[in-house]
Amino acid sequence: FVSARNNNNNNNHGIPHSCRNNNNNNNNPSTKRTEEDIISYNKYDKTTSTNTTAAFPFHHYWSVGRPAAAPMLAAEAKGSRRKHNHLATSELIPSGGTYPSGMYVYTPEAMASSPAAPSHDVVCVSADHHIYVCDVGLSEEQCREIIQVSEKCSRGSYAAYTYAKQTLGCRDHDELAWICRPPVLVSCSTILEKLAPKTTPNHKKLVLDEREPHMVKYDVSKKERQKLDMHTDKSEWTFLIALSEPSQDYEGGGTYFEALDTTIHLQRGHCLIFPGKLRHCGQKITRGFRFLLVGFLVNQQQQQQNNNNNNNNNNN
Repeated sequence: FVSARNNNNNNNHGIPHSCRNNNNNNNNPSTKRTEEDIISYNKYDKTTSTNTTAAFPFHHYWSVGRPAAAPMLAAEAKGSRRKHNHLATSELIPSGGTYPSGMYVYTPEAMASSPAAPSHDVVCVSADHHIYVCDVGLSEEQCREIIQVSEKCSRGSYAAYTYAKQTLGCRDHDELAWICRPPVLVSCSTILEKLAPKTTPNHKKLVLDEREPHMVKYDVSKKERQKLDMHTDKSEWTFLIALSEPSQDYEGGGTYFEALDTTIHLQRGHCLIFPGKLRHCGQKITRGFRFLLVGFLVNQQQQQQNNNNNNNNNNN
């Protein structure tokens, strides 16, 4: 799954050596689908894979506006290097080529209406620090499609969000929100069902932060875009899904953890999961482009309390 490089060549942190193993974004309010529509659609999204219990609402995206390509991409997914946990096809195809509003796609109600099974392939990088890597079932073609949609939606202009210099909020773009939903669902269910129950009090109250998920882009055009400085996340759990392949799409990079003094290098289509309180940074890339799909899980009750406090402060 992952290559773990220790900066001091001292691998005593419990890291296993064998770890490496057409524009449809319609902003017309009259055509936007509501949260109720999404939940209604998801009632029909019950397709499952023969190799896994996971069900993903992904194939509808490949079908919209490109019916001839859909069978080919579905076949590629089945025959990909990942013979397990691949994204299953779905009968969920938005009529007319429009997408549900990105503002509703990731609400707790919409996500709960079509839960995905957690990843079957989870590797523990550090038991002491609760760092894990899992396969979320994205093929190379699907990763590249997400990147293409992100680039199209950004129109060449990414914004700064938290510590990252080039980010794009998925909820702000209907097409991007929808295409990113399947891997986000798998990442969230892996955390909620497999990892959080062991370590997080009130784990059943965890939800995707209301601003999440978001895309992160690294490039070498400017110094500040090459890396991400040391920081912590305002989350209970963070997940990073690699959409680019090390050495092929970029050189350098990886996620460095201060507690391990180690940099984790993800393969494309794999997800790094860890507690947001861990200090980490994005290592500098020296060539190419590195894209990540990132999400934060937070305590819903705490988030609502913070929102209420902010509203009260704004009214004073």
